[in-house]
Order: sequence, then structure tokens, then C-alpha cells
Amino acid sequence: MFRGPFSCVFALAIVLLASGQSADPCQFDTVCRFLEQNIGLKPPLTLAGLRRFAKVETETARPVANPHVAGQTDSIRELKCAGLTLQVYVPTTGPVLLQRIDLASNRYPLPLKLVFGKSTFDDVQYAIGLPKTVEHLPDGTSRWRYVNVEGTESFTFVFDPEPAVKIRSVQWLFAVD
Repeated sequence: MFRGPFSCVFALAIVLLASGQSADPCQFDTVCRFLEQNIGLKPPLTLAGLRRFAKVETETARPVANPHVAGQTDSIRELKCAGLTLQVYVPTTGPVLLQRIDLASNRYPLPLKLVFGKSTFDDVQYAIGLPKTVEHLPDGTSRWRYVNVEGTESFTFVFDPEPAVKIRSVQWLFAVD
């Protein structure tokens, strides 16, 4: 996987050249920035650092076989506090890998000057562009899903029903291999 300040640009160029499609590179760059900035969690991550950052109230763990090292058992942990859930892959050695962030609180700032509970879908569209998918749910909420150029990582906004249409929650999903 590509990492670093120019990773999104290189990945976009490769995908566009291979597919023959055109796309707005600015939107892909903005999507990558939103993924990378998330709520301020930057690699390398440690379990102790995440516990301090989130002020964890509950933590659960389940064992998982390491797909690359025969016989090695790692774990997937879920760290929870008010309005925030972090799911991380914890290898026996090495840094912790972030798999998912579920945010339903204004306790952590959002990237791109978006404000939890105040920014509307118009604000999100202005800041990031149109989502890859939009889903209107029976309860009146809407889900806007954005995906990185490789299709491996994403984030989803859930908006309150009309007339408010403000950000209710955000979920980030990260590729871990």
C-alpha cells in the first residue's frame, strides 16, 4: 500500500492510467487527507497511546491468527469511550494498526474545518465533493460514503433527518494486511 504525502497522487495516476478514466484529482486528494487526518491518530500507534488518547472506558479483545506468520496469534481490540469506538489490530510485535473509527461525538475535531453536529451535507459536499454512494434510510437519516482511489479505505458520514441534516456520526475504515 502507498503511504506518505504523495501516495494519493501516485495511486491516482496509476489507477487513471490503467483505467483510461478521468477523475477530479483534487477530490481524491481531499478524500485521502480526510482519511489520513481522521481524528488525529497517526502511525506508529501503540495500545497504551490509544488508551490515553481516547480515555478508554471499556476494552474487549479477541484472538486472531496472524495471516503472515504461521502459529502466531494476534488480537483485535475494541476500545470504547463516550461517542468513540476504535477497532485496532494488535500484532504480537510491532505497531498497532487502526482498522475502524466510529465517532458520534464532538469530543474530537473533524478534518477540513467540518464541525460535528453543526456542518450539513452542503458543507461536506463543499469541503470534499460528491460521495461515491448515498443511501437514504427509512429513519430519515442519510449516509454518504467516500472511498480512496484504490478502493481499500473509506469514511461514511451519517446525517440527521431533515430539516437539520447535520453530521450525526462518522465512520472511517482502514485497510489492514
